[in-house]
Amino acid sequence: MGAGDRLLFIDDFFAKGSTYKAIVELINQAKAILVGSGVIINKGERDDIEAILTLKDLQAL
Repeated sequence: MGAGDRLLFIDDFFAKGSTYKAIVELINQAKAILVGSGVIINKGERDDIEAILTLKDLQAL
């Protein structure tokens, strides 16, 4: 990863965002560009992260 690189961050699970925050910090330090973020399961309340399932979806199961 280097300056100007465009990155898409995909993770399996989003809860409190600590992994996401660490990745964003690394991307910023490298002067790269985060073009999007996605997770399989979003347990948090963030609307800016695309997810396949949310906490509400899981509670309905």
